[in-house]
Amino acid sequence: MKELFYIGVLLFIIASCNRPQKLLAKGKDEKAFSTSLAQLKNGKVRTKHLNVFEQSFNQLNARDAYIVDDLKADGRPKLWLEILDISLEIGKRQRKAQRIEERLRRKGFYPDLDWYPSKELMEESKNNIALYYYNEAQQLIPLAQSRDKKAAREAYFLLQECQKYRADFKDAFELKEKMYQLGTTHVILEPFVTDLRSKDSDQLFNSFLQNQKFPKRDKWKVFHLLEPNDVEVDLELVFYFDKLYDGGEDVNVNTCCNTETIEVGTKTERVWNAKDSVYVCVTTKLYEDVSVSVETFHQSKDASLELFCEVKDFNSGEHIDDFSIYNSTCWTNDYSIVSGDRRALNFGCSDQGGFDSSPPSTFSMWRDLASGTRYSFYKKADQKIY
Repeated sequence: MKELFYIGVLLFIIASCNRPQKLLAKGKDEKAFSTSLAQLKNGKVRTKHLNVFEQSFNQLNARDAYIVDDLKADGRPKLWLEILDISLEIGKRQRKAQRIEERLRRKGFYPDLDWYPSKELMEESKNNIALYYYNEAQQLIPLAQSRDKKAAREAYFLLQECQKYRADFKDAFELKEKMYQLGTTHVILEPFVTDLRSKDSDQLFNSFLQNQKFPKRDKWKVFHLLEPNDVEVDLELVFYFDKLYDGGEDVNVNTCCNTETIEVGTKTERVWNAKDSVYVCVTTKLYEDVSVSVETFHQSKDASLELFCEVKDFNSGEHIDDFSIYNSTCWTNDYSIVSGDRRALNFGCSDQGGFDSSPPSTFSMWRDLASGTRYSFYKKADQKIY
């Protein structure tokens, strides 16, 4: 049995040693290369492993060089993205091979390796990719300059891609900033007073606008309260509050009663024990019925309002779109009044605690509601405005 085991181990070792050559013979250069790296990393250097290392490395570099030449000959600028990926793979492979080569040289072996100028190819690729994105942006600039915001934004992102590969490429930075400006939509917020008293409208508008700094930028949109002097305004958002609802205070009362028999003490009496002819002390528990009544008050007050907004062209006043936002709130307060013996309280008839409270004023609730429409307002505005 031991002999069979050792024979099996020997056959496995022989097969492992021959594996790189078989991989190479089958055209699996990548696997042959990685396997030869592992075999040459430590231990004794074998000539057949060295040969596989040389042959697989050179064949892989020759293959990639052929692909690069073919892609260059195609002439399409976008293909430089593929060439860059290949240059990075070549560089990664050559760094691995360089570490093994250094070990081999220390051992007295000098492998014949065909190195490829991957760094030069990578730099060439980055330059050409930057040029590709720059030229793509150039085609959109005339449209952007004619107030086509979509074209300006697309050009901006193309120039951004250009700078990823070459941060200082030509005038990409200056052009990108210009496209950012041309692609921005400037919007005036115009509060509109309805049949509400002017003072009341002002309070609602102030609640809506509080804690906001203007001009307020949100991605590609800038919101203004006053017409700016240095940029052209594109749109106007005319908004107002309406359908103000005051539900008034509502009070619901629930009453519960409960009676419990509770132990209130003990009574001790001297009783004659005829059997033992002696007086003994006998203690008995005393019980009493106690009752309680609980009134639980539930106070509530509802209020709501709606914000209406019209999107208009700032220059022509033309109606473009509109939207509305509904918001509501409910103030509540619970408290209990207990009458009777509190010892009779239980889970089914309990004291909610609390105290009577006056509801907030209707207008303070409306102000909070007006402030609460802000997030939805900008979200809907973003959907309606390009």
